Amino acid sequence: MKSKIFNLENDNWFIVISNFIYDLIKSGVKDIEIKKYIKTRNNQQNRAFHLYWSLLAEALNNEGCTYLSKRGKELMFTAFKIENDWREMMLEMYGIISTIDLTTEMINKIYDCMNLDYSHKFWRTCRISKYPESFK
Repeated sequence: MKSKIFNLENDNWFIVISNFIYDLIKSGVKDIEIKKYIKTRNNQQNRAFHLYWSLLAEALNNEGCTYLSKRGKELMFTAFKIENDWREMMLEMYGIISTIDLTTEMINKIYDCMNLDYSHKFWRTCRISKYPESFK
């Protein structure tokens, strides 16, 4: 069974959790593990991730950089594509699938590896010489 996270800031958290546990017991579950979940990233940090992905995609597109899709189509970069590349790098380096589980040190290393990866892919074809317009 997948894990379930409950927000204890809601007024009715006790009722929701009680009903959930009752349903589990009723369905035959014998063992229940309760863990304290600590959010490791705040909203500002989350927005910074999305801003980085958007700015990188915009900078690559402004310089005419493209990538080949799995179907062989030449496509422009999107923040979603950059995010997927980030997630692949994160999974490969640390075996983590959610950015919420990353430490600051891990984020810095993934950032460095992403920049190195894109530098190796595009250093001959496009030179990112200025910030994207939306950054100014």
